[in-house]
Amino acid sequence: MSAPPAFHRSLRAFLALSLIAMVGGLPEAWAQAAVESPMRGLGDSGNSYRTMSTIKLNEEASRNINAPGPGGTFPTFNLNLSALQPLSLALKVTGLTAEQVKLLSYYHMLCLSGCQSETGVLSDRFYQVYKRNRLSGKSNFVTADVILHGYFTYINTLTLKVVEDQLAAELLQFLRNLKDACVSDYRICEIADIKDDIQRNLAYILVAIKLISPAENLPDYGGASDLMEAELILIKKEEKGRSPIFNRELDYSLFKPLGFYNQSGRTRAFYSAYAWLSKQSFSLSDLTLNTQGGGGNSFRRAVLLFRALEVYKDKSGNALTVKWKRINDLVGAVSQGQLSREPTIYPDNMRGLYDGGKVEFKELFNSLAQPLSRARLLIAVKKLKPQGLDNISIFNMNQAKKDEDNSPVFRLFSQLSPVELDFLSEMAPFFQEEGQGKAVTPLGLLLLFAMGSPQASNTLSAMAEQIDSRTLAVMPEFVKVMGRRTLALDASGKEPAFQTEKRWALLSDYFKVHKKGSQACLLSPSYMLQRQLSACGAFVDSLSTYESTSTSVSAAASANSSNTNTNTVSNTGAGAKTSVSATANSSSNSNSSANTSSGSAGTPPQTRPASPPRPVKVSNFHYLEPSPALYGHISTYIDETLRELKRLSALPQDFEAKGEDFKRLCERFVKISEKELASEPLPVSDFRLLAAIDQVLPAICGPTRAAITLRGGGNATIGVGDPANLYVLFNTDQGPYLSIGGLYTYYEIGGGPFKSEHWARKLSFGFLRPPAFCQSFNVMEERGKPSNE
Repeated sequence: MSAPPAFHRSLRAFLALSLIAMVGGLPEAWAQAAVESPMRGLGDSGNSYRTMSTIKLNEEASRNINAPGPGGTFPTFNLNLSALQPLSLALKVTGLTAEQVKLLSYYHMLCLSGCQSETGVLSDRFYQVYKRNRLSGKSNFVTADVILHGYFTYINTLTLKVVEDQLAAELLQFLRNLKDACVSDYRICEIADIKDDIQRNLAYILVAIKLISPAENLPDYGGASDLMEAELILIKKEEKGRSPIFNRELDYSLFKPLGFYNQSGRTRAFYSAYAWLSKQSFSLSDLTLNTQGGGGNSFRRAVLLFRALEVYKDKSGNALTVKWKRINDLVGAVSQGQLSREPTIYPDNMRGLYDGGKVEFKELFNSLAQPLSRARLLIAVKKLKPQGLDNISIFNMNQAKKDEDNSPVFRLFSQLSPVELDFLSEMAPFFQEEGQGKAVTPLGLLLLFAMGSPQASNTLSAMAEQIDSRTLAVMPEFVKVMGRRTLALDASGKEPAFQTEKRWALLSDYFKVHKKGSQACLLSPSYMLQRQLSACGAFVDSLSTYESTSTSVSAAASANSSNTNTNTVSNTGAGAKTSVSATANSSSNSNSSANTSSGSAGTPPQTRPASPPRPVKVSNFHYLEPSPALYGHISTYIDETLRELKRLSALPQDFEAKGEDFKRLCERFVKISEKELASEPLPVSDFRLLAAIDQVLPAICGPTRAAITLRGGGNATIGVGDPANLYVLFNTDQGPYLSIGGLYTYYEIGGGPFKSEHWARKLSFGFLRPPAFCQSFNVMEERGKPSNE
C-alpha cells in the first residue's frame, strides 16, 4: 500500500531526528498531555449489535443502550486519544525500506513482523529483539507484551510440573476411591431407577480412569463397563456424537489436550480425564422420571455423586470431599480462568443441603425416588450461590432476565479450557479469510468485545457492514456469559486474596488507555489498535507457551530497587553493565578464536594480528511501557500462586525461587513506570536494567509460535508467530528518538489443525498476515531485502 503524504517540518526538527543513533547524555523523556478517562465495560445490546450509539467513558450518568435495530453499528466510545502530527523523515533507518520509513513518520510507529537473531535466523524468542538492539547500539522499548509473555511462560511451565509431580497421581487415586463408592452405593440400593442413575455415574468415573490411566485393569462392572467402552470409542474419534452415558449430543473434540498440555504423555492423559470430568454438567432442573430410557435423571445423579463424596471414606478415614477439595485447590492455584458457560454449583456448595452429611443414605434414596421430595431438594439447591449468579455484569442492562438464564448446573470440577473457546468455536464455521467482498468473522475482535474492550467495539463499528450476520447471532450469549466476570472486591475495596479470573483481568489492562504522562505515541489511535492485536496474541499465548528447560532469573532482574537512587549504582545495576560488556566481548572474542582455529587447520597461522572488534555506540535512552497496573497484577498473581501451592505442599523448590525473582522484577517495573509517568529521571540501576533486558528475558520467556484450531469442523485457526519488531518514535528533550521493542503477533486463518513445523513454515515463507484492521502500520517484512543491522 502507499503511505499517506509526508508533512514537512523545520530543518531544526530534521537535524534533531538525524541524531537518533547518536548519544550525548541521558535525555529526560516527556509526553504530551492527554485526558485520562476511566474505562467502563460495554453494554449488552440484546440479540443484535446494529444500533448506533456514541458513549463517552468519562460521563457520570449511568449508561444504557437502546434496543437494537437492523442497519446500525456496534457502540462507539470516546477514548480521548492523541492525534499525532506526521513527521518528515529524510533519513535512512537501518532495516527499513524507504516506504516503511514513510509509514513510521506518519504513524510514529511501525510493526515489522519477523524477529531475527543476531545471525539473521528467524527466532520465536522475545529476547532476540533486544539482543540485536544491544549489539547494534539501538534503544530498547521494553513492552508490556514481553512481561506478560514471561508470566504465561512461568505459570504454564509450573502447571505442567504440578500436574506431572502430583495432580495426575492424586486425581487417579481419587477416581479409584469414587469408583468404589459408586459400587458400594449400587449394591445397597434397591430402587431400580436409582440403581440406573448410580450405574451411569459409575460409567462416568470409569471413563475418566481409562483416560488418565489407559493401562488400568478394571473389573467387569456389567452395564457400566459397556457404557464406558461405547463412550471411549466416541472420544477416540474426536467428533460430535450422542453420549451413551448422558444421552445428549457431545463434541468429543473437547477432550483433546489443548496447548501446552501436549507437552508430555502424562499431561495429555491428565487433561483428557479432567476435561471429561469438568465439561460434563448435570442439570439441576430435571424433575423427570426418565432413567433407563434416556441417560438417567440428571438432578438425582448430581445429588448421588455429591453424596458418594460425603459418605465414602478413604483408607485414612477421610471423606472423599477432603481429597476433592485438595485437587480443586491445586487446579485453582495454577488456573488462569474457571468461568463456565452455565451458572455452576460444585460439591462444596451442596454440603449445606444435608446438615453436614448426617442424613441417612437410604432416606436420601427414598427422597430422590419421590418427585415431590425431589422438588423440595431442587428448591433448596436453587437457593445456593452458583458461580456467576451474584456477580454484577459489566454488560448488565435494564432488561428482564429469563428464568432459564439462571438455571444452575452441577459439575464435579471447574473447567480447564477457557469458556471463550466454546463461543469462538461456534463462530468458526462462518470464518472466511479476508478478501474482496467477503463477509468476515473477526474472531479476535469479537473475543475482545465480549471481554469488554471499547477499542474493539470502535473497530467493529467501522466494519459492521462486513461482518457475517450469523456471527452476530452468537454474540448475545457470549457477552452475557463474559459479563458474569468481575474483579470481586473485599470490604476494603481491594482485590481479594485469590482471584480466579486472572487471564481476563490481565487482558483487561490492555483495554485501557495509558495514563497521563505516557509518551504521546502510546496514546495514539494506532497504538491502541496494536494493543488489541497484542491482547489477541496474549490470549493464545496463555494457552500455549511453556519453557521446557528450567533457568533462573538473573540477579540483575531480581534485585529490588528500593535501595537505589539517581546518584548511586546498586550491585544490580553494576552487574547488568558488566554482564552486557562481557557478553558483547565474549561474542566477538569467540568469533575471533573460531576464525583462528579454522584457519590453522590447513594453513600456517597468520602472524598479522586480528583487527580489534568495532566498538558499538551504546544508546543513552531506554523506555519501559508504563503499565503499572498490569505489572502489579502479575506480581500479585504470582504471589497468590506461590502461597497457595506452598500451603498445599505442592510448590517445586526451583519454581519458588524463580517466582520470587519474577515477582520482585514486576514490583520494580511498577516503580519504573510510576517514575516515567511522573517524568522523573530513572536511577542509573533501573536504566541499566532496561539496557540489559535481553539478558533477563531468556530466564522467563519461552517460545511464542503456536496455533489453536477451533472446533466446529476445523474451519479456523488462531495463532501467534514470531515476535514483531516495533519501531516507535518517542519525544525527548533532544527531539524524536527511535526505539525498538518486541510485540506479540496474531493471525487468523482458515483450516487446521496445523503441526508446529507446518505453522513455522507458514511464518518463514510469509504466508501469514496481520488482520486487515491494522495492516496500515503492521506490515510484513519484505523478503529478499535483508536487514543490515
